[in-house]
Amino acid sequence: MASLPDIVVYDTPGRDIPLWSHHTLRALYALHRKGLPYTVMSVDYPDIESTFEPTSLPPKDDPVERYEIPVVLFRLKDIENNSTDEYLMEPSRIIAKLDELVPDPPLPFASEHATEARALFSPALAPILQIGVGHIPSVLSDRSREGFLAKRHARWGKPLEEWVAERPKDMLLATAEPRLKVFADWLEGSGREGPFIEGAESGYADMTIVSILEYARLVGATDAFNAAMAHPAIARLYNALPERDGVRSGIDG
Repeated sequence: MASLPDIVVYDTPGRDIPLWSHHTLRALYALHRKGLPYTVMSVDYPDIESTFEPTSLPPKDDPVERYEIPVVLFRLKDIENNSTDEYLMEPSRIIAKLDELVPDPPLPFASEHATEARALFSPALAPILQIGVGHIPSVLSDRSREGFLAKRHARWGKPLEEWVAERPKDMLLATAEPRLKVFADWLEGSGREGPFIEGAESGYADMTIVSILEYARLVGATDAFNAAMAHPAIARLYNALPERDGVRSGIDG
């Protein structure tokens, strides 16, 4: 068996919690599924670009945020201890790399069921993500908060507070509720045994759902989290994902 690389996950931590980003949670769930050890390296929000610009990581075609967290470093060392570094940041690239390193168990990314489910859960969870954005500054360190708010202002052309005020929580919850019901009904009526999209075995789509719900819980968007968890099929999926417990022990423990 070929030697496996050392893996470092770069993330922007919260002030009082080590993890909160649904993007990072998703990557960690996938690493746990593969049984790959990793370390987490903290990067404050204002330092993201200066940290990765000198590396081999190609930037995004995005003038506001050329690099985004998480970034995952795969460092392979040869017998003479020389290292070769590969940096990845897009979820699809990270998952493809993990499947390359450890093919079994696979992480279904675009199976027929996952694609069908994504068309339902993406619009259902979009309002939950939007509600959570307004809570993010409260979990960040002072320095990261300033950087986050500046990037949001540059992205939207207005302060975060104004953007949030234009999207009242009650309106977003009202938008989410019928969409959550449609997705929950799809899970209930899928005819597959087990709580997950593919049935008994979870995949990347399940990790995506759980990561967004966990993000809402961690940043304090309690109403949004509870709205999703009020649907038994969604709650079963969330509670059944074994990787959530592995990562959560490092958050709550």
